[in-house]
Amino acid sequence: YDPTTVVSWSLFRENQFPYLELRRPFILGLNQEKKWKPTLAHFFLDTLEKKGVLSRVYTQNIDGLDYQMDIPHEKIVPCHGSLGSAS
Repeated sequence: YDPTTVVSWSLFRENQFPYLELRRPFILGLNQEKKWKPTLAHFFLDTLEKKGVLSRVYTQNIDGLDYQMDIPHEKIVPCHGSLGSAS
């Protein structure tokens, strides 16, 4: 087994999952003690939710930070999927 296979372009074109699984700790900041933290925009959305005026969050981020807020998961719509909710 060649471990560099998961970063080959040919495999990525066929199936992105192995590469994304390999990169998940970096993208989520898991290997650096939660390097990635929610931004002011995340806290703004959290505030809107607490005030009862947030209907839905459409996000292009795959980092999963939206899921770390107090926003119900059913209100979060990840347009490109999310590594934060992948299993």
